[in-house]
Amino acid sequence: MWAKQSTAATVIVGPILDSSGAEFTTAVIGDLSISKNGGTLTALSGNTFTHIANGQYTLTLTTGNLDTLGRVQITCNRSTYQMPELRLMVVPAHVFDGLILGTDFLQVDAVQVANVTLAASQPNYAPATEAEVISAVTNGIADANIPANTVAELGTGSTLTFLAPASTALSTTVWTNTLATNLGTTNSRIVGTLASGTHNPQSGDAFARLGAPAGASIAADIAAIDGGGGSGTGARTVTITVNDGTTALQNAIVRMTEGVNTFTATTNASGDCTFNLDDATYTVGITKSGYSFAGTTLVVDGTETRTYSMTQIVPSVPSNPALCAVTFHLFDQYGNNKAGEPVEITFVQWATSASETPPVVSVTPVQTTDAGGLVEVELYRNATYRIVYGNAGYAKRVDVTVPDASSYTVEI
Repeated sequence: MWAKQSTAATVIVGPILDSSGAEFTTAVIGDLSISKNGGTLTALSGNTFTHIANGQYTLTLTTGNLDTLGRVQITCNRSTYQMPELRLMVVPAHVFDGLILGTDFLQVDAVQVANVTLAASQPNYAPATEAEVISAVTNGIADANIPANTVAELGTGSTLTFLAPASTALSTTVWTNTLATNLGTTNSRIVGTLASGTHNPQSGDAFARLGAPAGASIAADIAAIDGGGGSGTGARTVTITVNDGTTALQNAIVRMTEGVNTFTATTNASGDCTFNLDDATYTVGITKSGYSFAGTTLVVDGTETRTYSMTQIVPSVPSNPALCAVTFHLFDQYGNNKAGEPVEITFVQWATSASETPPVVSVTPVQTTDAGGLVEVELYRNATYRIVYGNAGYAKRVDVTVPDASSYTVEI
Protein backbone atom coordinates (compact mmCIF):
# COMPACT_ATOMS: atom_id res chain seq x y z
CA MET A 1 0.00 0.00 0.00
CA TRP A 2 1.26 3.47 -0.89
CA ALA A 3 1.17 6.52 1.37
CA LYS A 4 1.83 10.22 0.68
CA GLN A 5 4.79 11.73 2.56
CA SER A 6 3.88 13.98 5.54
CA THR A 7 0.17 13.57 4.90
CA ALA A 8 -2.21 12.05 7.46
CA ALA A 9 -3.97 8.89 6.36
CA THR A 10 -6.54 6.52 7.85
CA VAL A 11 -5.96 2.78 7.36
CA ILE A 12 -7.56 -0.44 8.60
CA VAL A 13 -5.54 -2.89 10.70
CA GLY A 14 -6.36 -6.31 12.14
CA PRO A 15 -7.85 -8.59 12.92
CA ILE A 16 -6.26 -8.62 16.38
CA LEU A 17 -6.67 -12.06 18.04
CA ASP A 18 -6.01 -13.19 21.59
CA SER A 19 -4.04 -16.30 22.60
CA SER A 20 -7.10 -18.52 22.06
CA GLY A 21 -7.68 -17.16 18.56
CA ALA A 22 -10.71 -15.13 19.56
CA GLU A 23 -11.24 -11.60 18.23
CA PHE A 24 -9.86 -8.96 20.59
CA THR A 25 -12.08 -5.89 20.54
CA THR A 26 -10.63 -3.72 23.31
CA ALA A 27 -7.10 -3.04 22.07
CA VAL A 28 -5.63 0.43 22.64
CA ILE A 29 -3.23 2.53 20.54
CA GLY A 30 -0.30 1.62 22.76
CA ASP A 31 -0.68 -2.02 21.67
CA LEU A 32 0.69 -1.03 18.24
CA SER A 33 4.24 -0.13 17.22
CA ILE A 34 5.62 1.61 14.11
CA SER A 35 8.93 1.25 12.25
CA LYS A 36 9.90 3.87 9.64
CA ASN A 37 12.14 2.68 6.77
CA GLY A 38 13.69 -0.12 8.83
CA GLY A 39 14.09 1.94 11.99
CA THR A 40 13.44 0.89 15.61
CA LEU A 41 9.91 -0.20 16.49
CA THR A 42 8.28 2.55 18.57
CA ALA A 43 4.91 2.35 20.33
CA LEU A 44 2.24 4.57 18.78
CA SER A 45 0.55 7.22 20.90
CA GLY A 46 -1.97 9.98 20.30
CA ASN A 47 -3.44 8.30 17.22
CA THR A 48 -7.15 7.72 16.73
CA PHE A 49 -7.71 3.98 17.06
CA THR A 50 -11.29 2.63 16.88
CA HIS A 51 -12.68 -0.91 16.78
CA ILE A 52 -14.95 -1.53 13.78
CA ALA A 53 -16.01 -5.20 13.98
CA ASN A 54 -14.54 -8.70 14.11
CA GLY A 55 -11.26 -7.48 15.59
CA GLN A 56 -10.73 -4.91 12.78
CA TYR A 57 -9.73 -1.33 13.72
CA THR A 58 -9.38 2.02 11.98
CA LEU A 59 -6.04 3.70 12.61
CA THR A 60 -5.31 7.33 11.76
CA LEU A 61 -1.61 7.86 10.96
CA THR A 62 -0.33 11.38 11.57
CA THR A 63 1.98 13.47 9.39
CA GLY A 64 4.76 12.60 11.81
CA ASN A 65 4.15 8.87 11.33
CA LEU A 66 4.55 9.33 7.53
CA ASP A 67 7.34 11.91 7.33
CA THR A 68 10.05 9.44 6.30
CA LEU A 69 10.29 8.11 2.73
CA GLY A 70 10.44 4.35 2.36
CA ARG A 71 8.84 1.40 4.17
CA VAL A 72 6.49 1.81 7.17
CA GLN A 73 5.57 -1.27 9.24
CA ILE A 74 2.72 -1.35 11.84
CA THR A 75 2.77 -4.37 14.22
CA CYS A 76 1.09 -5.53 17.49
CA ASN A 77 3.52 -5.35 20.44
CA ARG A 78 1.54 -7.40 22.99
CA SER A 79 3.07 -10.86 23.40
CA THR A 80 -0.25 -12.65 23.96
CA TYR A 81 -1.94 -11.14 20.89
CA GLN A 82 -1.43 -11.45 17.17
CA MET A 83 -2.15 -9.10 14.24
CA PRO A 84 -1.11 -9.23 10.55
CA GLU A 85 1.63 -6.70 9.91
CA LEU A 86 0.53 -3.61 7.94
CA ARG A 87 3.10 -2.42 5.39
CA LEU A 88 3.09 0.95 3.66
CA MET A 89 5.43 2.57 1.12
CA VAL A 90 5.82 6.31 1.70
CA VAL A 91 6.53 8.24 -1.52
CA PRO A 92 6.98 11.96 -2.32
CA ALA A 93 3.79 13.97 -2.63
CA HIS A 94 4.14 14.60 -6.40
CA VAL A 95 4.73 10.89 -7.06
CA PHE A 96 1.61 9.92 -5.06
CA ASP A 97 -0.46 12.64 -6.75
CA GLY A 98 0.83 11.71 -10.20
CA LEU A 99 0.60 7.91 -10.00
CA ILE A 100 -2.28 7.37 -7.54
CA LEU A 101 -4.53 10.45 -7.74
CA GLY A 102 -3.66 11.57 -11.26
CA THR A 103 -3.61 15.22 -10.20
CA ASP A 104 0.06 16.01 -10.82
CA PHE A 105 2.95 15.16 -13.13
CA LEU A 106 6.17 13.36 -12.35
CA GLN A 107 9.07 15.78 -12.13
CA VAL A 108 11.92 15.68 -14.62
CA ASP A 109 15.25 17.15 -13.54
CA ALA A 110 16.72 19.12 -16.42
CA VAL A 111 20.14 18.92 -14.76
CA GLN A 112 20.02 15.15 -15.16
CA VAL A 113 19.09 15.59 -18.83
CA ALA A 114 21.56 18.29 -19.83
CA ASN A 115 24.27 17.83 -17.17
CA VAL A 116 24.51 21.61 -16.78
CA THR A 117 23.77 24.09 -13.98
CA LEU A 118 20.48 25.89 -14.57
CA ALA A 119 19.91 29.57 -13.97
CA ALA A 120 17.97 30.51 -10.84
CA SER A 121 15.16 31.94 -12.95
CA GLN A 122 13.74 29.37 -15.33
CA PRO A 123 12.30 30.71 -18.63
CA ASN A 124 8.78 29.68 -19.51
CA TYR A 125 8.47 27.26 -22.39
CA ALA A 126 6.53 28.24 -25.50
CA PRO A 127 5.57 25.61 -28.10
CA ALA A 128 7.92 25.47 -31.07
CA THR A 129 6.39 26.71 -34.31
CA GLU A 130 6.03 24.49 -37.37
CA ALA A 131 8.81 26.43 -39.11
CA GLU A 132 11.14 25.89 -36.11
CA VAL A 133 10.47 22.14 -36.10
CA ILE A 134 11.09 21.88 -39.85
CA SER A 135 14.29 23.93 -39.50
CA ALA A 136 15.57 21.69 -36.72
CA VAL A 137 14.88 18.47 -38.62
CA THR A 138 16.09 19.72 -42.00
CA ASN A 139 19.22 21.60 -40.88
CA GLY A 140 20.25 19.47 -37.92
CA ILE A 141 19.69 19.91 -34.19
CA ALA A 142 22.02 22.76 -33.24
CA ASP A 143 21.67 25.81 -31.01
CA ALA A 144 20.95 28.06 -34.00
CA ASN A 145 18.05 25.84 -35.13
CA ILE A 146 16.30 25.47 -31.75
CA PRO A 147 13.83 27.97 -30.21
CA ALA A 148 15.68 30.47 -28.01
CA ASN A 149 13.78 29.53 -24.84
CA THR A 150 14.88 25.90 -25.21
CA VAL A 151 18.53 26.89 -25.61
CA ALA A 152 18.28 29.08 -22.52
CA GLU A 153 16.80 26.20 -20.54
CA LEU A 154 19.30 23.52 -21.52
CA GLY A 155 22.32 25.72 -22.02
CA THR A 156 24.34 26.56 -25.11
CA GLY A 157 26.58 23.80 -26.38
CA SER A 158 25.10 21.05 -24.19
CA THR A 159 22.78 18.28 -25.30
CA LEU A 160 21.91 20.19 -28.47
CA THR A 161 25.48 20.09 -29.75
CA PHE A 162 25.77 16.45 -28.76
CA LEU A 163 22.71 15.60 -30.88
CA ALA A 164 23.70 17.77 -33.85
CA PRO A 165 25.85 15.21 -35.75
CA ALA A 166 23.21 12.49 -35.43
CA SER A 167 20.45 14.85 -36.53
CA THR A 168 22.42 16.13 -39.51
CA ALA A 169 23.21 12.57 -40.61
CA LEU A 170 19.57 11.58 -40.24
CA SER A 171 18.45 14.64 -42.22
CA THR A 172 20.88 13.85 -45.04
CA THR A 173 19.98 10.16 -45.16
CA VAL A 174 16.21 10.49 -44.95
CA TRP A 175 15.64 13.60 -47.05
CA THR A 176 18.58 14.26 -49.36
CA ASN A 177 19.56 10.67 -50.14
CA THR A 178 16.20 8.92 -49.98
CA LEU A 179 13.01 10.95 -50.11
CA ALA A 180 14.20 13.67 -52.50
CA THR A 181 15.75 11.12 -54.88
CA ASN A 182 12.73 8.82 -54.88
CA LEU A 183 10.28 11.69 -55.31
CA GLY A 184 12.33 13.09 -58.18
CA THR A 185 12.45 9.70 -59.92
CA THR A 186 8.74 9.11 -59.47
CA ASN A 187 7.89 12.61 -60.73
CA SER A 188 10.03 12.19 -63.85
CA ARG A 189 8.34 8.88 -64.72
CA ILE A 190 4.85 10.33 -64.25
CA VAL A 191 5.66 13.41 -66.34
CA GLY A 192 7.31 11.27 -69.02
CA THR A 193 4.31 8.98 -69.22
CA LEU A 194 1.77 11.80 -69.44
CA ALA A 195 3.82 13.72 -71.99
CA SER A 196 4.69 10.89 -74.38
CA GLY A 197 2.10 8.21 -73.69
CA THR A 198 4.90 5.70 -73.15
CA HIS A 199 6.68 4.25 -70.17
CA ASN A 200 10.12 2.80 -69.54
CA PRO A 201 9.75 -0.15 -67.14
CA GLN A 202 12.18 -0.19 -64.25
CA SER A 203 13.15 -3.12 -62.05
CA GLY A 204 10.48 -3.49 -59.38
CA ASP A 205 7.89 -1.35 -61.17
CA ALA A 206 4.41 -2.88 -61.12
CA PHE A 207 3.85 -2.27 -64.83
CA ALA A 208 7.18 -3.83 -65.76
CA ARG A 209 5.69 -7.21 -64.77
CA LEU A 210 3.03 -6.89 -67.48
CA GLY A 211 5.62 -8.20 -69.89
CA ALA A 212 5.61 -5.03 -71.98
CA PRO A 213 9.04 -4.09 -73.39
CA ALA A 214 10.63 -0.71 -72.69
CA GLY A 215 8.85 2.04 -74.62
CA ALA A 216 5.65 0.06 -75.11
CA SER A 217 2.54 2.20 -75.42
CA ILE A 218 0.06 2.53 -72.60
CA ALA A 219 -2.69 1.56 -75.04
CA ALA A 220 -0.87 -1.71 -75.69
CA ASP A 221 -0.63 -2.37 -71.96
CA ILE A 222 -4.36 -1.78 -71.59
CA ALA A 223 -5.01 -4.09 -74.49
CA ALA A 224 -2.84 -6.75 -72.87
CA ILE A 225 -4.80 -6.45 -69.62
CA ASP A 226 -8.13 -6.49 -71.48
CA GLY A 227 -7.02 -9.58 -73.32
CA GLY A 228 -6.77 -11.55 -70.11
CA GLY A 229 -3.81 -13.52 -71.47
CA GLY A 230 -2.53 -11.65 -74.53
CA SER A 231 -2.77 -13.66 -77.76
CA GLY A 232 -3.35 -16.95 -75.95
CA THR A 233 -1.38 -20.07 -75.04
CA GLY A 234 -3.47 -22.72 -76.79
CA ALA A 235 -2.26 -25.46 -79.13
CA ARG A 236 -3.72 -24.04 -82.36
CA THR A 237 -1.92 -21.35 -84.36
CA VAL A 238 -4.35 -18.80 -85.82
CA THR A 239 -3.05 -16.14 -88.23
CA ILE A 240 -5.25 -13.14 -89.00
CA THR A 241 -4.59 -10.64 -91.79
CA VAL A 242 -6.42 -7.32 -91.85
CA ASN A 243 -6.75 -4.99 -94.85
CA ASP A 244 -9.08 -2.40 -96.34
CA GLY A 245 -9.84 -4.60 -99.29
CA THR A 246 -6.50 -4.03 -100.97
CA THR A 247 -3.97 -2.50 -98.55
CA ALA A 248 -2.75 -4.12 -95.34
CA LEU A 249 -3.78 -2.25 -92.18
CA GLN A 250 -1.19 -1.85 -89.42
CA ASN A 251 -2.08 -1.34 -85.73
CA ALA A 252 -5.54 -2.81 -86.06
CA ILE A 253 -6.57 -4.47 -82.78
CA VAL A 254 -8.00 -7.96 -83.26
CA ARG A 255 -10.02 -9.57 -80.45
CA MET A 256 -10.93 -13.25 -80.32
CA THR A 257 -13.70 -13.85 -77.75
CA GLU A 258 -15.03 -17.18 -76.49
CA GLY A 259 -17.30 -16.99 -73.48
CA VAL A 260 -15.55 -14.94 -70.79
CA ASN A 261 -12.14 -15.34 -72.47
CA THR A 262 -10.88 -12.59 -74.76
CA PHE A 263 -7.51 -12.68 -76.52
CA THR A 264 -6.00 -9.62 -78.21
CA ALA A 265 -3.31 -8.99 -80.79
CA THR A 266 -2.24 -6.00 -82.90
CA THR A 267 -1.44 -6.24 -86.61
CA ASN A 268 2.08 -5.54 -87.86
CA ALA A 269 3.12 -3.59 -90.97
CA SER A 270 1.93 -6.49 -93.13
CA GLY A 271 -1.48 -6.44 -91.45
CA ASP A 272 -0.80 -9.78 -89.74
CA CYS A 273 -1.14 -10.97 -86.15
CA THR A 274 -0.96 -14.43 -84.61
CA PHE A 275 -2.92 -16.18 -81.83
CA ASN A 276 -2.39 -19.47 -80.00
CA LEU A 277 -5.88 -20.73 -79.19
CA ASP A 278 -7.69 -23.86 -78.05
CA ASP A 279 -10.41 -25.49 -80.14
CA ALA A 280 -13.61 -23.43 -79.89
CA THR A 281 -15.85 -21.03 -81.79
CA TYR A 282 -14.66 -17.45 -81.38
CA THR A 283 -16.29 -14.08 -82.06
CA VAL A 284 -13.93 -11.93 -84.12
CA GLY A 285 -13.85 -8.17 -83.46
CA ILE A 286 -11.49 -5.73 -85.17
CA THR A 287 -11.06 -2.05 -84.36
CA LYS A 288 -8.97 0.69 -85.94
CA SER A 289 -9.56 4.41 -85.88
CA GLY A 290 -11.30 5.55 -89.07
CA TYR A 291 -12.45 2.04 -90.03
CA SER A 292 -15.37 -0.23 -89.23
CA PHE A 293 -15.76 -4.01 -89.18
CA ALA A 294 -19.11 -5.79 -88.98
CA GLY A 295 -17.74 -8.72 -86.94
CA THR A 296 -17.85 -12.45 -87.63
CA THR A 297 -17.17 -15.83 -86.03
CA LEU A 298 -14.31 -18.29 -86.51
CA VAL A 299 -14.32 -21.99 -85.70
CA VAL A 300 -10.86 -23.07 -84.53
CA ASP A 301 -10.18 -26.78 -84.83
CA GLY A 302 -6.73 -26.74 -86.38
CA THR A 303 -4.19 -24.30 -87.82
CA GLU A 304 -6.24 -21.39 -89.15
CA THR A 305 -5.47 -18.53 -91.55
CA ARG A 306 -8.04 -15.83 -92.26
CA THR A 307 -8.11 -12.45 -93.98
CA TYR A 308 -10.66 -9.85 -92.93
CA SER A 309 -11.37 -6.53 -94.64
CA MET A 310 -12.34 -3.36 -92.82
CA THR A 311 -14.37 -0.53 -94.34
CA GLN A 312 -12.91 2.95 -94.23
CA ILE A 313 -15.26 5.54 -92.78
CA VAL A 314 -15.48 8.37 -95.34
CA PRO A 315 -18.04 10.98 -94.25
CA SER A 316 -19.54 13.24 -96.85
CA VAL A 317 -18.57 16.91 -96.69
CA PRO A 318 -21.54 19.14 -95.74
CA SER A 319 -22.54 21.82 -98.25
CA ASN A 320 -22.98 24.28 -95.38
CA PRO A 321 -19.49 25.43 -94.28
CA ALA A 322 -20.76 25.99 -90.73
CA LEU A 323 -21.43 22.27 -90.34
CA CYS A 324 -19.15 19.30 -89.71
CA ALA A 325 -19.87 15.70 -90.74
CA VAL A 326 -19.61 13.83 -87.43
CA THR A 327 -19.47 10.03 -87.30
CA PHE A 328 -20.13 8.26 -84.00
CA HIS A 329 -18.71 4.74 -83.94
CA LEU A 330 -19.94 2.58 -81.04
CA PHE A 331 -18.17 -0.56 -79.79
CA ASP A 332 -18.95 -3.11 -77.09
CA GLN A 333 -16.37 -4.23 -74.48
CA TYR A 334 -14.97 -6.78 -76.93
CA GLY A 335 -14.38 -4.26 -79.71
CA ASN A 336 -17.39 -5.38 -81.76
CA ASN A 337 -19.67 -2.88 -83.45
CA LYS A 338 -22.84 -2.05 -81.52
CA ALA A 339 -25.60 -2.22 -84.12
CA GLY A 340 -29.12 -0.96 -83.38
CA GLU A 341 -27.94 1.21 -80.48
CA PRO A 342 -29.99 4.38 -79.81
CA VAL A 343 -27.98 7.62 -79.77
CA GLU A 344 -29.53 10.88 -78.51
CA ILE A 345 -27.86 14.16 -79.56
CA THR A 346 -28.52 17.42 -77.69
CA PHE A 347 -26.89 20.84 -78.08
CA VAL A 348 -25.14 22.09 -74.89
CA GLN A 349 -23.28 25.30 -75.71
CA TRP A 350 -20.97 27.05 -78.12
CA ALA A 351 -17.34 26.25 -77.47
CA THR A 352 -16.18 29.79 -78.33
CA SER A 353 -19.01 32.03 -77.05
CA ALA A 354 -21.87 31.05 -74.78
CA SER A 355 -23.79 34.23 -75.75
CA GLU A 356 -24.61 33.05 -79.27
CA THR A 357 -28.08 31.75 -80.02
CA PRO A 358 -28.29 27.93 -79.80
CA PRO A 359 -28.62 26.42 -83.27
CA VAL A 360 -31.52 24.35 -84.39
CA VAL A 361 -30.27 20.76 -84.59
CA SER A 362 -30.94 19.80 -88.16
CA VAL A 363 -30.91 16.08 -87.40
CA THR A 364 -33.34 13.77 -85.65
CA PRO A 365 -32.48 14.02 -81.91
CA VAL A 366 -32.45 10.23 -81.52
CA GLN A 367 -30.49 8.19 -84.07
CA THR A 368 -29.82 4.42 -84.28
CA THR A 369 -26.47 2.86 -85.17
CA ASP A 370 -26.31 0.84 -88.38
CA ALA A 371 -24.85 -2.66 -88.79
CA GLY A 372 -21.36 -1.19 -88.57
CA GLY A 373 -22.12 0.55 -85.27
CA LEU A 374 -22.17 3.96 -87.01
CA VAL A 375 -24.29 7.10 -86.74
CA GLU A 376 -23.49 9.90 -89.22
CA VAL A 377 -24.87 13.40 -88.61
CA GLU A 378 -24.08 16.99 -89.51
CA LEU A 379 -23.48 19.21 -86.47
CA TYR A 380 -22.38 22.80 -86.05
CA ARG A 381 -18.66 23.42 -85.74
CA ASN A 382 -17.25 24.81 -82.47
CA ALA A 383 -20.29 23.60 -80.55
CA THR A 384 -20.55 21.13 -77.67
CA TYR A 385 -23.18 18.38 -77.82
CA ARG A 386 -24.30 15.86 -75.21
CA ILE A 387 -24.40 12.31 -76.50
CA VAL A 388 -26.51 9.78 -74.61
CA TYR A 389 -26.25 6.23 -75.95
CA GLY A 390 -27.36 2.79 -74.90
CA ASN A 391 -30.68 1.22 -74.01
CA ALA A 392 -32.69 2.05 -70.88
CA GLY A 393 -31.02 0.77 -67.73
CA TYR A 394 -27.42 1.13 -68.91
CA ALA A 395 -27.35 4.38 -70.90
CA LYS A 396 -24.06 6.31 -70.91
CA ARG A 397 -23.36 9.99 -71.52
CA VAL A 398 -20.46 11.91 -73.04
CA ASP A 399 -20.01 15.55 -74.08
CA VAL A 400 -18.39 16.09 -77.48
CA THR A 401 -17.03 19.39 -78.81
CA VAL A 402 -17.15 19.50 -82.61
CA PRO A 403 -13.92 20.93 -84.10
CA ASP A 404 -13.71 23.52 -86.86
CA ALA A 405 -13.32 20.83 -89.54
CA SER A 406 -15.34 19.37 -92.39
CA SER A 407 -15.45 15.89 -90.79
CA TYR A 408 -14.85 14.31 -87.39
CA THR A 409 -15.05 10.75 -86.04
CA VAL A 410 -15.88 9.94 -82.41
CA GLU A 411 -15.28 6.36 -81.15
CA ILE A 412 -17.24 5.46 -78.02
